[in-house]
Amino acid sequence: MVTGLASVGGMVIAIYVLSQNAAAAKMRAALVLFLFLSSITSLVTLAWFGVMDSTAVARGLSLAIPTMIGVFLGQMLFMPRLAAYYRPFCLSLLCALAGAALVRTQIA
Repeated sequence: MVTGLASVGGMVIAIYVLSQNAAAAKMRAALVLFLFLSSITSLVTLAWFGVMDSTAVARGLSLAIPTMIGVFLGQMLFMPRLAAYYRPFCLSLLCALAGAALVRTQIA
């Protein structure tokens, strides 16, 4: 519901997943699964309402390869010995991004 209403799903879901006391690999898998399922749901919905046209498909396919490369690089660079530092780093990064967005909103 938050994803659809606020259009900030990625950050909200990331904070929700990071707030759980789970292993880093499990949190990462939950995020990947959520993004996959939400993408499939969006694809079906957009196709149902006729928004998904050939231009949108071409743009999506052009970004599919870089996305897969990013996922595979993430798998290769994931180091279990640094798992204890992932949660604090990600939470700090999300807080910094949210703070920067608030500052930007006030300046504009």
